[in-house]
Amino acid sequence: MNEVKRPWGHYKVLYSGEGFKVKELVINPHSSLSMQRHQYRSESWNLVSGNAHVIVDNDMLKLSTEKSVFIPVNTWHKGINETDNPAHIIEIWRGKSVLLTEEDIERKRLVM
Repeated sequence: MNEVKRPWGHYKVLYSGEGFKVKELVINPHSSLSMQRHQYRSESWNLVSGNAHVIVDNDMLKLSTEKSVFIPVNTWHKGINETDNPAHIIEIWRGKSVLLTEEDIERKRLVM
């Protein structure tokens, strides 16, 4: 798959197999993804370069190259890069193959 641009950076699918998908996320400097969760998949985030944090439910976790972060099904999460350099993350989805799509996303709406 080709690179898909987003306001926060870009992603591309590196590999898809039976029950899993591997993506590269690049979060631009001073950018973040939306707060989101997925009904049909869990995710593991693995930082490969740069610096980033991920909010999982209400906990802010620092990503590191030594330890991945597991995000269970139906868990609110958000990737954040507050630095001056891009953050490169390998994201692994696990779930039923027919349900591993970008449409499996629920974004949290901010109430003002």
